[in-house]
Parts: sequence; structure tokens; C-alpha cells
Amino acid sequence: MRVPILLSAVLVMTAVAAADIIKLVTVLPFSTTDVLATNANLSMSLAIEEINAAALFPGATVTLDYRNDQNNKAREVATGLDLISGGYSGVVGSYLSDQSKMLAYTLTTPKIFQCSGISTSPALGDKEEFPTFFRVIADDNAQGTVILQLIQKQGWSRFGIIAGTSDYSREIVNVIMANAPDYGLEVSSPITVDPRETTGLQTKLEGYKAIGIRVIVLVPNDEVETLGTLRILNDNGFVGPEFAYIGSDVTNLVFSASNYQASRDNKLLQGMFVVSALEYSASTKSLEAKMKDKYNLVIGANGGSDGAAFYYDCVYAFAHALKNIMTKNSLTVTQMANREWMNLPITIADFVNISFQGATGYLAWQSDGNVVSSQFAVYNIIDNSLKLIGNGTSAAIDFYTQPVFFSGTTAIPLDSPVLDDQLIGYTKPFSLLITILTTVALAVIFASLCLLVVKSTHPLLRPISPPFMMISACGLMLCLASIYIDAKLIPSRASCNSGYSLLVLGFACVIGSVMMKLYRLYRRALSTNTLLQGTGALIAIELIIVLISVLAFPLLPIEHKDMVSVQHYFTCEADKVVAGTAITGVLYAYNGSLLVACCYLAFQTRDIYSTYNEAKSIGVAIYNIFACAFIGIIIQFMASVSPVITFGIKSILIIFAVLLTYYLMIGKYVLAVVQKQSAENYGLAAESSTGSTSGPGGKSSVNVSTTALKSQRENSKAPEKTTIQSAVYPICGSSDVTSGQWRNFQLHLVGKPMYSLALLNVRDNAKSLLIPITGAIVNIANDRLVISVKWPKGAIRIQTDTETAAAMWAGAIQRLQTESTGGTPTTTPPSATASRTTGRSQAVRQLV
Repeated sequence: MRVPILLSAVLVMTAVAAADIIKLVTVLPFSTTDVLATNANLSMSLAIEEINAAALFPGATVTLDYRNDQNNKAREVATGLDLISGGYSGVVGSYLSDQSKMLAYTLTTPKIFQCSGISTSPALGDKEEFPTFFRVIADDNAQGTVILQLIQKQGWSRFGIIAGTSDYSREIVNVIMANAPDYGLEVSSPITVDPRETTGLQTKLEGYKAIGIRVIVLVPNDEVETLGTLRILNDNGFVGPEFAYIGSDVTNLVFSASNYQASRDNKLLQGMFVVSALEYSASTKSLEAKMKDKYNLVIGANGGSDGAAFYYDCVYAFAHALKNIMTKNSLTVTQMANREWMNLPITIADFVNISFQGATGYLAWQSDGNVVSSQFAVYNIIDNSLKLIGNGTSAAIDFYTQPVFFSGTTAIPLDSPVLDDQLIGYTKPFSLLITILTTVALAVIFASLCLLVVKSTHPLLRPISPPFMMISACGLMLCLASIYIDAKLIPSRASCNSGYSLLVLGFACVIGSVMMKLYRLYRRALSTNTLLQGTGALIAIELIIVLISVLAFPLLPIEHKDMVSVQHYFTCEADKVVAGTAITGVLYAYNGSLLVACCYLAFQTRDIYSTYNEAKSIGVAIYNIFACAFIGIIIQFMASVSPVITFGIKSILIIFAVLLTYYLMIGKYVLAVVQKQSAENYGLAAESSTGSTSGPGGKSSVNVSTTALKSQRENSKAPEKTTIQSAVYPICGSSDVTSGQWRNFQLHLVGKPMYSLALLNVRDNAKSLLIPITGAIVNIANDRLVISVKWPKGAIRIQTDTETAAAMWAGAIQRLQTESTGGTPTTTPPSATASRTTGRSQAVRQLV
């Protein structure tokens, strides 16, 4: 191996016959770090040779022994104890700060002074704890401020830190965190990682991804962990042209790290900054030349720092310090060799009370063993090497060239993603179009509302309950008004609470009035006042819930800068999250139950006739509202949908639902009034004027003489018929003139000699039918309102308005059947075998 050969050469070289020997020893990881095993080892050997050649201690020889700590913190104590009995006047080492601390603890009691070339922990400057330690490099307090200067000079204002677990890493982080505010910089909570725990680092990186950290300071334990951390960062998408990295001084050695793989790591290192004490400069040219001439070794060739010049200066520092003690205390060389000077009360301040021109520059020390001043360098990794781009002191760094970043250009990456503005506002094209559509819809509905108020007694409007139409119109307008509030550029507390309040109250007005109308269709004829009271109760419950929500758990505007989706937007969120979520759940549950109830009623009344046949239109409107509400809720809770798109879809759904509901429930009737059209033109089953309708139960007789009936009579050449009773009723069924849809028919019970049930469509006189009642099966449904008639060629259902009317018609048919057959009628009273109406009652629809 190369190291033993070098050590043997040095030992032979320094093994002189001089009686007086001043012994020094170095403790470094020679077996694990090739750079230190070669560069630092040979530079210290050169220093020893030069000191002896200069006869700095006439008659004595300075020697340097070597101890390998294998870069193992646990070995430092044992190594230190071994040195105590070795007769050494000084120790050069160790490498990392953690190792230097352990060694310094051991050397404190025997008062053996220790100098490190690259241990930079600020804690080593504590002379209470480490009274015999000094160094030739600035501590990490200075390194931390240089890093902050670098960040500031690039125009960045925020950054993150990924650090190792050692004291070295922790102390640099503490310096950066403590001083960042003084530089006007925002630093995110540091991530402490062990590159061997891949999963742990991946989880922690999610936090940085969420806040959009793009500038990261790397402070790993050593150069090996630097590469390991960068590889994990790359695997998690944290390496690329949008990121910038700043490495601490251990990053200098990445190209000589034991785990360095050029094909894998060069790309990751491209454009990275490295901050360290300036080791190689104009003042080191002499040392570089000597190392080249004597050992054919090029130091500082790849830029950065490898420790050779620093450790060279450490050896000279001991020589000058021991010479100063010998001179000031009038000691002989022999006394120095015998370490009699160590019996004197010499402190670290006394020991380093020297100054000289070293390889790294002019060296002088403070009383705590730290150098008075130190030059720092900022390197840029370009094309697999460290390029010096700036240097200076910790107080001021000067840059004399532009850095090159990962992209290969000098374009400085941003410290945060450029957020996509997802604010709404009234002036943006999309939201402007939405507000225009909303305004048009509002104007149309408001005009209709005014007409409803003025024309509430109009014959065409009165049967469809104008009060309910007015309530629905007001609700639709409230729903539309919520769009204006949602479109506000920057929401406020007032807009957050009023927007959703208007929407849910408008929804309650529409659904409440529709539910009452459907309920009247479903059950039986109820008075308008009763239904209005029910509607008011439903709206009042909604209002109470909304007031509790707004007053007790108000919504507040929350600004979001989502670095993952790269969006900037506002949301309205409850001040008290749990309670706010609960009250929102109550609102959803209440309105959802109303909507489900309406859907159920709409389905159940889908084929029930009403005077104006509203059931079908109301059903379509309700299904439309349900579909739009369902889609809107899904969109609202989809995290991947941008706020602008969410607003657009929600607004379009509201406008579509409002306009369709308006047309089906209000608009077509208002249009009929405006255009002075008849009801038939709009699909309204208005009563025919060709005959008079009977009163309830068909109590009034009707003189009918239609072309259809006359034709049938003439064809049969039968005697003149006798009409028993007549009425206009909704009828549906399977026959030549009926279908599954309820339609108004004039109904005549004809006696001798025809014994028939005559049907005449009130809208189309050509559609008529004579049903022979002899042999027909007649049933009264369980609700005692619907009569079913079944004969060999078909079946119909007749919807009466009262139980009395149903009984009267059934009784009349029974009498005629008895008369015609002279036997038992085929009319069947309500029983378990009677036809059913699937649990719902039928009612007269002329009151709706």
C-alpha cells in the first residue's frame, strides 16, 4: 500500500542521531481517505523537513509520528490515551470536528496542545471545554454567514436546509438559522437526514415539495454522505434546472469520495455552489511547486480544498509556537525536547501568541485559538471540477464571474415556483362571460316575477298557484346572485358567508315550493295556505341552520400558495374546522334529504294528471337540479381541479339548472301569457269548451251531442240513448284513444239500450270510444278515488276527485250492469284483489 511506504520513508528521513528530539504526532484517517493519506501526509512531511533544514531548534530535530483513527469517533479516546505516554509536544488533527472534540477531551488533562487543519465546529472555540485546541481555518460561524451572503447576492429570499446528524452539520445549521433574518432571508425548517434511511428522507422531502423550496443548502456529515443525499434528492425529483444547491466545505472532496461514480454523480453536481475556507490561492503557489518537484504531486488541481496546505500550516504553527515559548521563557533546546515547558502555566492564548506568513496566507490567532481572519472561497461545480467564482472574508464576498447553474446557463433559478394566478375577478374573460350570462338570466327571471305579481289572477296562471311560482322565482334569483359573490377577486369574510348563504337559501326556496306542489299532487287536495305554511317552514329551517353557521362558525378567506399544483388562490374555510365541518354536514344532509324527497315524489307522480299537467315538468326540473347538484359537489371536492375551473363549472351548472327549472316551472306559462297563447299550445291540458264540465262527482248532467257519438248511434240504428250522468275526468289506460299519460276526457254513462261508458277527448273530438259495460270488470282502488274498468278489448283508469264521486260512479255502473243483465253486477268493491296504485293515493289534479 502507498501509505505504509510513505510513512516508512518519512520515518527513515526523520530518524536522525540527534540526542534532542521534539516530537509531534498527527492523527488522521489515513487508511480511509486517499486525499488525506497522500496530500496532507506529504505536505506535513515537507514542513518537518523544511523546519529541520532551517535549524529552527539548533541541536534538536523535530519529528512527526502518525496515528490512524480510521475516521472513527469511537477510536479517538483510545488514540488520545496512547499519545499521553508518547512524549509528544503537540498533536496535529483530527479530520472531522466530532473526532477532534473527542481527541481534545483526552488531551486536556495532560495539557497537550492540538491543532486541526479542517475541523470547523464553533464549539471547539469554547476554551472552558477545549482549553488546548486551536486551528488554522475559520470556524463554521464564518462559513454560515458566507453561505447567507451567497444566497442574498443571487436575489433569493427563501431556502431550505438538508443536514446530516453530526455536530458539524448541526452547528452550521444553527448559525444559518440564527443569522438568516439579519440578511432578510426566510429559511424553512431544516431536514435532518441519514442517507441510509431512504424512506425517511423521501417522506421529509414531501414537506419541502409542498412549500415549493427550490434553493437548498446541503450540510451533510462528509463528502460520502453528500453524494448519497444528492442521489436520493434526484430520485425524488429534486435535481434539475429549477433547483439550486449550496454545499458546505465537505463538498470540496466529492470528486475523491469513496462512493463517487462519475457517470452517475457528475450530472447531479453540475451547477452546485461550494463554500469553504480559501485554501489554495496565490500564496500557496510556492507550496504547490514544492509538492510537484519533491513528490510529483499536484495539489489543488481540481479546485476546492483537500487539506494539504492547512495541515502544512499546522506543523509550522507548532514550530513557531514552541520556538516562541522557548525564547520567552529562556529554555534550552534540551528542556524543550524534554517537555519541561509543559510545567509552565501556559494557556492557549499564550501558546498561539504568534503570527507568520503561512502557505494559506498570513496567520494570527485570537485568545480562543481561532484565527484572526480567514479568506473564504465560493466555488461553482462546472464540468466536473470546482471553479473559483468569488472570495473574500466572512464580512464581504466579492464575485468576479457569473455562476453557471444546472441548466448550463447563467440564468438564476427562482427560489419559488411561479404560481398560476387562480383568482377569479369580474374583469377576466371567462368570469366576465359568466357574470354576463348571470345578469341576463336574473333580468329574465325578475321580469317574470314582476309579471306574476301583476297577472297573478290571470286565468292561465291562477291554476298553477302564482304564490309558489313567485317563491321559486325568488329562490332562483338568490342562486344566481351567489355567482356574483363567488366571482369576487379577493374574497372577504362577508363575501365568503353571504355567497354560500344565498345559494343554500335560494335552493331551499325552490326545493321547498316544489316539494309542497309535488306533495299536493301525491296525496290529495290541500289548501294553498296550508302548502304555503309548509313551504315557509322548510325555508325557516334552512334559515336557522344558515344563521347558526354564519354567526357561530363563520367562513374566513384563506390564501393558498400551493407549490405542488403551482397555484395561487383563495378558499373560504370555517374558523372552527370541526364545528364548521359539522354544520356544513347538517346543511348538506338537510338539503340532500329535501332533494331526495322531491326526486321520490317526482317519480311517484310522473304519470299523475294535474289540471295543467305539471307533474312531468316538475319531475324533469327536479331531476335536473339533482344532477347539477351532484356534479357540482363532486367538482367542489376534487383537489386536482383548479379554482377557476371549479368556479366556472359550478357557475355554469347553477345557470343551467336555474334556467331549465325556470322554463319548466315558470317560463313557459309566463311566455304563454305574454304571447296571449292558448294553453293547448304549451302542452297544458286545458278544459274543452265543447261541453260543460260537471261539478264534483259528476252531479250536473251534460247534454252531449257530438259527431262521434251521433255517428255511432246512426250506424247501430239503435233507439235514442239515455245519458245517466256525465263529468270530465283524467283517464289513462290501454285502448284506442287512451295511453299511459293522463288526459282529460268527457265521461258519459249511457243507459238503455247502449249500456255503455262513452269517452270523448276534450282536445280532440275525433278521439272517442264506447265501452260496453255489460261484462266489464269495474274496481275501486284502495284509496277509493280511482276506478278501473277492464273489458275484453282494453282497460282504463278513471281518476275522480272524491271518494263520494268514485262511489257514485261505481254505483251507477252497478245499476246499469244489473239492468242490462238482469243478474249480478260485475262491479267489485275494494278488497285484497282490487287493483292497487303502488301505495300512492290519486287525487283531483284540477286544484294544483
